[in-house]
This record gives sequence, structure tokens and C-alpha cells, in this order.
Amino acid sequence: RQAHARGLKVLLFPIVRLEDGGPRGEWRGTLRPRDRDAWFASYERWLLPLAALAEREGVAALSVGSELSTLDVHHDRWARLIAQVRGAYHGAILYSGNWDHYREVGLWDLVDYLGVCGYFALGSGDGGAPDEAALRRAWTERRRDLEAWQARRGKPLVFTEIGYLS
Repeated sequence: RQAHARGLKVLLFPIVRLEDGGPRGEWRGTLRPRDRDAWFASYERWLLPLAALAEREGVAALSVGSELSTLDVHHDRWARLIAQVRGAYHGAILYSGNWDHYREVGLWDLVDYLGVCGYFALGSGDGGAPDEAALRRAWTERRRDLEAWQARRGKPLVFTEIGYLS
């Protein structure tokens, strides 16, 4: 409401956080639920009230997920979920693919915006700091790839997060 009062548009961007990543340090991008049906049912119970909130508050866009790399390839499950979200929320819908997986996301045809968490490696990874010219070259190449991918998809591209790898 404060953002709206200041003339800003709002993106509601819920993120699954694990309380315990287990011994392998899992995160939302590596989830492998034993019962995928139960996981999607639980996710629906969590997401639909957020869709109703987004509708009630006039949110400009709603993310239906972020970086769920092991689960965002199941088109049929997402189609059912997103249809339910669209029943409760009438604004723009996006999904946010991880920087190293966005091309493999299986639900791009179901959303209005292509979201990408942009933590692309721009340096050599050898521990040395790249100079500005090297960073510009690396970003120019990455940008060209992203723009070509976005043009093929025919939907707007949104960086939902952007930064650099540690």
C-alpha cells in the first residue's frame, strides 16, 4: 500500500525458503519431493491466498515461483496451478527461472513475463578480479544471448534478481 501511495507498481514475489537444507545443502532449486502430488497440492494451498491478496491489493504482477529448477519442468502441473491462480488474480503473471536453468523451464508459455534471476558469471572464476573491459565484453555476450532468447519467446523479460556470484 505504501508503494502504491508513492505511485509505484508492485510485484508480489513469494520465494520458497527451506528451513533445513539437509546434509547436502539443498535449496529450492534442488527440491526432489518424495510425493510430487503432495508438494504441488501444498504449494497451491500456499500460493492461492497470495493470488487473492495480489488481486485485492491491485498488485501489477505476481510471480508463481522462483528458481524451482527441479520442479519447473512439469508443464501439466504448472498449467493446472496457473489456471487456478488466474481465476483468483487478473494481473500479469511471471515465473523466475534460475540463471543457469532459465532455458529449460517448462512453463514459459503459461506466463505473461519471463523472469530470470541474473547471477551470471562474468569473470574467469580464477579468483582474480576482471578488468572493466572484460566485464563489459562478458555482459555484452550474455545480454545478446538473453535478448535473442527473449525475442524467440515473444514475451517481456524481467530480471527478478540480479547480482554476482561470490
